Order: sequence, then C-alpha cells, then structure tokens
Amino acid sequence: MSASLSPQDHEDIRKYYGKRLEDLTPETFRVIHRQLQQRYHPDNFEKYDDEAVREMALDRFKRIEALAAGIQAWFATGGQASPAPTPRETPMDHPDAVFSAHKLRMEIRTSDKDLKYRLFRSYFRWLDKGESYKIPGLKTASLILDEAYAGSSVGFQESVKLYVTFGPEDPIEQVAAWLYAQLQGQATAILIGENRFSVNPAELLLALRRITYRGLRSPDAPAATA
Repeated sequence: MSASLSPQDHEDIRKYYGKRLEDLTPETFRVIHRQLQQRYHPDNFEKYDDEAVREMALDRFKRIEALAAGIQAWFATGGQASPAPTPRETPMDHPDAVFSAHKLRMEIRTSDKDLKYRLFRSYFRWLDKGESYKIPGLKTASLILDEAYAGSSVGFQESVKLYVTFGPEDPIEQVAAWLYAQLQGQATAILIGENRFSVNPAELLLALRRITYRGLRSPDAPAATA
C-alpha cells in the first residue's frame, strides 16, 4: 500500500487511534493496534443474530487493518507521504458526460432510527415498499424502498435498503448533494452494489459518477439543466 494517505484516512486514524498520524510512534501504534484488533475482531460479534451487525463489524475490522497497513507504510518511508498522482482527465470529466441510474441499489448503515424519515420524509409512514418517492428539486430523481427492507435493528444499528433512480436531465452533482445532506452525521457507511463508501460528499459523488456514467452526450441531445 502506498504511504500516501487520503484526508479520510487521516480522519479515521484520529477516530480509531485517538492521535494524529504525525503524533503516533511505532511503539504506540503497535499497542493501540493490538487493542483495536482485540476490541473489534468479528468473532466478538458472532453472538448477534443480525447479519447487518456482523457485516458492519467485519467492515470496521477491515478498515482498521487497512489503516494499519497505511500507517506502517508511513513509518517505512520515514513519515514522508508519496507525491499525489497528477489528476488525469477522464470521459466522466467531459462537459458532455451523461449519468443516469435505474434502481441503483444502495444500503445505508446507521445508528439513527429516524434516518428513513429524513430520506422519505413523512411519506415513509404510508409509502409501500416498491413505491417511489420523488427527490425534491429534481426532475425525475426518486427513491424506492427495497421490498426486502424489514426495518430490524440490533444495538441501535439499522440497515436501510433502497433504490435510487435518476435521468440524464438530473444533474448528478445535485443528486449526490441531496443524498449527502440527508446522510450527513446520521449514517455510518454507504454500500452501493458490493462496494462500501464513507459518508463523504466527494467520495459519494465520485462513486455515483463512476457507477452511473453512460457515455458522452450526442451533439444533438439537450444538456441537463438545474
């Protein structure tokens, strides 16, 4: 793993290790890492019947191990990060790039039992699973509550499963911004397909752009408008 750590990595290091990366010594790192392994090992969560809790424990353990590898690489280079790669323009960055999604499956992990009301507003009380809720301020973007969503929770951890749909006429930046505004400070992780993402506006937008990119707009096609 490269010694170059992202801002999210630095934030998570402070969260789990209780210190900035620059304030860690190899010995302090080894002691805290051993404690984290003992505390968050997935075997400690096998007593829970809820699969979402076990998956979240495994995700957290993997995250801790990934951070540990990054910290070790940092020490190996004498505390010097590798230069950040020069950004390369991709087709997704083109002004005529088209993004759309039809029932893109998302799973939101949260400890806030009211998050579903933030997403679906008061409609959640009568919205049947499989019916769509239009995202305010956008033309076609909508959410659909997954029919498999049962709303069960263990230890105040809940997994809200839903689908996101939006068309080329819906600016993807606005779709991502609306989702982040509902999840900020409320969700612990986002799963899109099989991939797990942090609740971070830049990471969420990049993930959506990568997954929903459909190519470049035809010269004769109208551009998306806000």
